[in-house]
Amino acid sequence: MYVRLFRPWSEKHFLEVLPKTIRKLAVIERTLESGSSGNPLYLDCIQTLAKHGLRHISVIGGTFGLASKAFTPESVIAVYENLFSNNPKQCFTVGINDDVTHTSLDIKPLKKRLIPEEIK
Repeated sequence: MYVRLFRPWSEKHFLEVLPKTIRKLAVIERTLESGSSGNPLYLDCIQTLAKHGLRHISVIGGTFGLASKAFTPESVIAVYENLFSNNPKQCFTVGINDDVTHTSLDIKPLKKRLIPEEIK
């Protein structure tokens, strides 16, 4: 699912398209809010889930497209691998090598990745 209209935020529409069986959610966006507890869309998602008693859903947030980097299929798989890892990175970046915060996800060539059983 993807958000087509960010503001005004619609809890109703977000909850309507959220699968009932969801256990984990990765929220990725192009906005980077340094110094904040999270990016705007991520914060709206976790607030909505908490407000409606859906705290059992694990949510991670990250940023893509920094420095005009493309969001490739390899980037998508890196996000899924992070989401399904035992200790997922929170507030990650994908597509760039962030050597300052060390939050970048490892992008490998598609053929060298193992796709977890949960997402096949």
